[in-house]
Amino acid sequence: MVYERLPISLVRLRLNKENDRHGSLPSEPDCIRWMMENLGDEILNLAKDIAERGLSPIDGVLVLPNPEAPGDYIVWEGNRRITALKLIDDPNRCPDLTLRRKFTEISGKAKIPVPDEIECTIAPSVEEADRLIELRHQGLQEGVGTLQWDGQQKSRHLQRLGACPTLTPEPLARSL
Repeated sequence: MVYERLPISLVRLRLNKENDRHGSLPSEPDCIRWMMENLGDEILNLAKDIAERGLSPIDGVLVLPNPEAPGDYIVWEGNRRITALKLIDDPNRCPDLTLRRKFTEISGKAKIPVPDEIECTIAPSVEEADRLIELRHQGLQEGVGTLQWDGQQKSRHLQRLGACPTLTPEPLARSL
């Protein structure tokens, strides 16, 4: 299947009000409120990383055209990243005053300008978008889904980077 990829303006991207992460919500501000109440520290850390390094080029944003607003797109995959970008771009969207100040600080100290446009993949249908979401979030699925690293694989990676001391097996306890 061929997918169209387009740079889409951040202001044209709408958070998915039906995102499986939070269930059905009435509006985008409600989506942001839920994200901040339930994932505030994670979104804040994500925003810091984006402001320092930019978006990861290996994590795409999947969208569908918004049937209610031609020219706008609903984010199917990437709602946390788009939330972080929207809050860096306009910290006043953050409903929590303490976190709003932190987003204002992140925005002011950003080493990389917040992108005006985000490279997005446009799914040809809701069914195809859902299939891709399942591949990403529903585990291995007999080899077709994303395979998460186990603890040993994560440790090997950290050791290779020098970020984790070499793990040594614990000595066996001697019996008396």
